[in-house]
Amino acid sequence: MGPAGVDAGPGTRDRPWRTLRSGLARLRPGDRLLLLPGTHGARGTVAEVGKGGRAGAPIVIAGAPGTPRPRVIGHVRVTADHVRLSGILFEGPTGAVKPRTPDNPKGEQVQIAVEGDDVSIARSTIRGSRWHAGIFLSGAEDARVLSNCILDNGDRDPRFLPLQANMSHGIYWDSGSGIVAGNVIAGNVARGVQLYRFPHDVAVVQNTIVGNGRAGIQFAQGTESSVAGWNILAYNGQTGVRSDSLSGAGNRSTGNMAWANARGDFEDMGDRLESSANTVEDPQFVDPKQDLRLADGSPAIDRVPGRPPTPVDVAGTPRPQGAGSDLGAYERAGEAASPSTPVC
Repeated sequence: MGPAGVDAGPGTRDRPWRTLRSGLARLRPGDRLLLLPGTHGARGTVAEVGKGGRAGAPIVIAGAPGTPRPRVIGHVRVTADHVRLSGILFEGPTGAVKPRTPDNPKGEQVQIAVEGDDVSIARSTIRGSRWHAGIFLSGAEDARVLSNCILDNGDRDPRFLPLQANMSHGIYWDSGSGIVAGNVIAGNVARGVQLYRFPHDVAVVQNTIVGNGRAGIQFAQGTESSVAGWNILAYNGQTGVRSDSLSGAGNRSTGNMAWANARGDFEDMGDRLESSANTVEDPQFVDPKQDLRLADGSPAIDRVPGRPPTPVDVAGTPRPQGAGSDLGAYERAGEAASPSTPVC
């Protein structure tokens, strides 16, 4: 589908539908909706993925192969099960889709809200939300957030920053289970990944989490049986990994590398977060401000044992390239391989 299409058409590549809403309304289990280059949706509107697939026959909504990523604006809400989103630029702000209130005078919403089960968001960019999160997950079981760029979410308007500074995250996982792997999560107003209030069995693994206003990863309240492992956490405004009022059991922080987080790299609150094999080392990015790939000689190379959670890095380079895969979202290419590009 694309801006030059016609909603009354058959929805083929030669005769695509025009609007995102029209395409979403026609989806059935096993269907694949391809978005052609251009802008889809509108600020101040909601695109709801309310029709899902079934096990073995998901709904797929993706950028058309071999073309520039399509741009989706407005609030996207996934309430259906068995949905795959990939290869899309989700760009905020959403515009006024909520009632205007004293704590949300602009009526903004999170960029993507996931409420269905077996939903994945992969190889996409989620940026510019001005309300609480780039991706918000609630009651989402077996959700997967894989190899994305999750950037600059939260409102820095000085008038509203005091309301945003502790609540606007790259990923805000309220409840449900799943995995966050291979993402670059950077420049968000508050935390890179917030696990709060009741998520369970969430794995936050092999991400590069840098330059967020507060912690890189926070475990809080009723989070249970979740792990932060083999991430790089650097240059965040407070800590790398921390917990806060954590009452849930079975949570672990292991094998992470932290560096130059402003208020400490690993914060032990004396509660239910077990820590092991975490290190404080300079990951040696090619350029900490512009290029988060690992330079030659980085201590993060080949540090992840066993099979990596994703078979390729955020730029598409196969993992592993050496004796093990690398910490963070980028894999350092071997001598015979083409190097990754700094995609975020």
